[in-house]
Amino acid sequence: GEGGEGEGAVATDKGALAEAELKQRLRELLPIISADMADDEVVNQDEGWLDEGHEWVGRQVLRVFPEAANPQSLGKITRWLPPNEETSEGALFHVVHDDGDAEDLELGEAEAALEDVGFFEDDEDEAMSE
Repeated sequence: GEGGEGEGAVATDKGALAEAELKQRLRELLPIISADMADDEVVNQDEGWLDEGHEWVGRQVLRVFPEAANPQSLGKITRWLPPNEETSEGALFHVVHDDGDAEDLELGEAEAALEDVGFFEDDEDEAMSE
């Protein structure tokens, strides 16, 4: 059994290399795949999403799009996807806007949208009390 370990190590390197190549190829394909997926609204997008278990679910948010014709969009966080340890992806928050649009926000974006709606609501309150 001379050099048995060495061969094993080479095999793992090859495996790691193949995985790296696969990931690289996936990165190149992902935008294309994502575009396709958006077209046929895949069902398993719902996998792992929870409609409870986070204090932000059900909270109103305000998204600000400075470039857009309608720069402010009120919406509501309807569900969230907990962080994925394996892929080290952070939590996502699914927002359904009052105008019917929907999007998934990362933690920082959701936080900002929650803060923005706070300012927005303060403005509203002040307008009401005058």
